[in-house]
Amino acid sequence: MNEAISSKAVIYISEMPKNEAKESGVEGNFWDKYSDIVKVYTMKDDKGKVWSREICGGPHVSDTANLGKFSIQKEQSSSAGVRRIKGVLSK
Repeated sequence: MNEAISSKAVIYISEMPKNEAKESGVEGNFWDKYSDIVKVYTMKDDKGKVWSREICGGPHVSDTANLGKFSIQKEQSSSAGVRRIKGVLSK
């Protein structure tokens, strides 16, 4: 996570049909809750590496250099065979 943040990846926003986004491998949850056109956020560094590509309501930064350091604060069982972490960003 911190390697991705330190890459200073820029966030690019595009819009596309939901089915096209899903078929192209864009990450997302709750696909049924989104409209037919979705916003796709791509985090890409200056070497061309794509760190993330997902549908979302939108991030609040223009690049990952503004995020700070990521650390895991808590890890626990969510349900049988599923683990959940709580992560935070700090400057």
